[in-house]
Amino acid sequence: MNKRKISNYTVLSSDAISIALKKLQDNDLKLVVVLDKKNKLVGTITDGDVRRGLLKGIETSQICAKIMNKKPQYIIANESSAKKNKMNNELSNAVIVDSQMSFIGIEYYSDVVNSPAYDNIIVIMAGGRGERLLPLTLKTPKPLLSINNTPIIQSIISSFNDCGFYNIHISVHHKSDEFVKFFSKKSYNGNKVKFIKENKPLGTAGCLSLLEKDKIKKPIIVINGDVLTSINYEKLLDFHLQSKKDITICAAEYHNTIPFGTIVMKKGVITRLEEKPSSKHLINAGIYVLSPTIIKSLKKNIMINMTDLIDKKINSNKISVYPIHEKWIDIGNIDDFKKASGKK
Repeated sequence: MNKRKISNYTVLSSDAISIALKKLQDNDLKLVVVLDKKNKLVGTITDGDVRRGLLKGIETSQICAKIMNKKPQYIIANESSAKKNKMNNELSNAVIVDSQMSFIGIEYYSDVVNSPAYDNIIVIMAGGRGERLLPLTLKTPKPLLSINNTPIIQSIISSFNDCGFYNIHISVHHKSDEFVKFFSKKSYNGNKVKFIKENKPLGTAGCLSLLEKDKIKKPIIVINGDVLTSINYEKLLDFHLQSKKDITICAAEYHNTIPFGTIVMKKGVITRLEEKPSSKHLINAGIYVLSPTIIKSLKKNIMINMTDLIDKKINSNKISVYPIHEKWIDIGNIDDFKKASGKK
């Protein structure tokens, strides 16, 4: 292990969670060390800590102490090497402190870490008509539209490749020949791109019944063909496996602001005025992880929507929610398309 520059890896316990979040997204260790005003170690924050906080309704404007792990792993400098060797064997980054718990630094493993390759099936839903994006989709299917000179579907595949996923399946129906033509001209870059062809519209989940069910031994990741995001799919898959649920739904935060001052009343009497109040909601982000049992339960070539699958599992406590704090945009209409392209 080598000593690492620490300026981008620490926050104060009184700092806003948003500061820790930015450092988590920018640093390669995916760990932020939390210190008090006397430079003493009081906790650590990981991606999982942030997501658990979001699920509890904690805002990113609140302080880091709200979500930090208050019992972090650490090594006291110059002490016995037993614990250090244990962390070394577990390939863990180590927080180094002195005997008074004052923070010294971080020891980390090689900068060059080869991401593992996953053989989990990835299904990109690309069979829709994209009617809300007319006239752009008159000749071109929505996933083949370009954002900053890169087709949407190519960006989606690249984001999976960056996390070690190459087993790509694309569900097609409307203008399916355009997808075949597009990929016949492109290098697959190690991807095993296969098409799931719907002879009739099967809804947002029915195409999954056309997969070779007997060969599915691991969870699959499903994403709508109009979603761009920077989430880490390795972490998403790990979250799903640890949850031991049948379905994991990715959820993005949506803030709704009423553009007027509102009047709050109780029993016919005005109690206060609220100027442009806003509310926060978790919305379906169009990304899912499904366990093999879900895929095997589908009737072949029968139309079913993802919402129907989810509704069937809600009461049985078989669904987990993975909150997204990373970049996410659903390109559902012309305004979204312009926003994703950096246009107003």
